[in-house]
Amino acid sequence: MGFRTGFVQAGLCALALMLPGGAMAQTAQSNDGAFTAVEGGKLWYQTCGSGSKNMVLIHDGVLHSVTWDDAWPIFCKDFHVVRYDRRGYGRSPTDTTLYTPTDDVLAVMHAAGMSHAVIVGASAGGGLAVDFTLAHPEAVERLVLVGPSISGLRYSDYFRERVLAMLARMHKGASKAPCAIPGMW
Repeated sequence: MGFRTGFVQAGLCALALMLPGGAMAQTAQSNDGAFTAVEGGKLWYQTCGSGSKNMVLIHDGVLHSVTWDDAWPIFCKDFHVVRYDRRGYGRSPTDTTLYTPTDDVLAVMHAAGMSHAVIVGASAGGGLAVDFTLAHPEAVERLVLVGPSISGLRYSDYFRERVLAMLARMHKGASKAPCAIPGMW
């Protein structure tokens, strides 16, 4: 099982508990995404689904929103879902000024027409999801954490070695790193 697949499968198990039992599945409607303006920059985001419940997916600190590709069509059947590329990942440019990542989550939610949602975060995105919940409790219906990396806690040697090994595998044949790991070292 791959790194991304493991996170997605764990998240699917947690989210399966929240899906409505006999609800009719809504058709997943996807788009190519859009940008929304944020303090000192812009963020790329994508929405799908038209369920009565909202869901925000926050990716980890290694990949961008593609982390959620396998789960995306499943979530879109029952939820109105938004995923986005955090600053410096995927299609979102890196930050050029000081900013608050929790404000970015709120901006993406508003751009997607959401006032509250189930917040799902994986790894570093889980830490951001916790921070967002503390900063904006009124906007969080439920919080789902998949292997969260919580702010204020140091990374273990085991975690660093595992990430280095994963990045080494990802770099084979690549001329440059696919992403950065802010605050890793």
